[in-house]
Amino acid sequence: MRAFLAIEPRDELRAGLARVQHHLKDRLSQGGARARITWVRPASIHLTVKFFGDVQEGLADLLRGSMERIAPGLAPVVIPMSRLGAFPRAEDPRVLWVGPPPDWDRGADAERLRSMQQAIDGACASLGVPREDHVWHAHLTLARIRTGERDVGRLLAAEGLTHEPQSLPALVADKLTLVRSDLHAEGPVHTRLWTITL
Repeated sequence: MRAFLAIEPRDELRAGLARVQHHLKDRLSQGGARARITWVRPASIHLTVKFFGDVQEGLADLLRGSMERIAPGLAPVVIPMSRLGAFPRAEDPRVLWVGPPPDWDRGADAERLRSMQQAIDGACASLGVPREDHVWHAHLTLARIRTGERDVGRLLAAEGLTHEPQSLPALVADKLTLVRSDLHAEGPVHTRLWTITL
């Protein structure tokens, strides 16, 4: 199965993310962007803590036991969702996301979140899952730009969209969910396998 560990937004944040997506769609269409953009369904938006790719189904129970052992030592973290950003950069975006402001990344809560992610990564490694080989950044993906990224980048810059603070509820990292992701022509279908409280 294709699976990942995620922190899922509460309903009020999902509703706010849907509003941000609608606003972006309007601004980008009015600006004349010739782009093919795949918008993530609000119900599917999540913070990926660990992506596994294809794994044996039996790993789900092993992962649950491993996460339940470390969960008592992981305190919840509140993550502000006030910044619109793009990967790899705003001028040539392939992914649009929301996340915490840059100064948050230097604070104590961000350090606790990174420690949480590293503890989860380490617990997964003890089960034979390779560790992450890239720097992990907390973000919620809103859209993937398939073509026309330069058009989108031009509009992001011209309209100052990545400089507009977003008024959204925070993401509360207090539960960890294992999600199975089945790929279909109309997009991935997510199934929650289990959730534990941190």
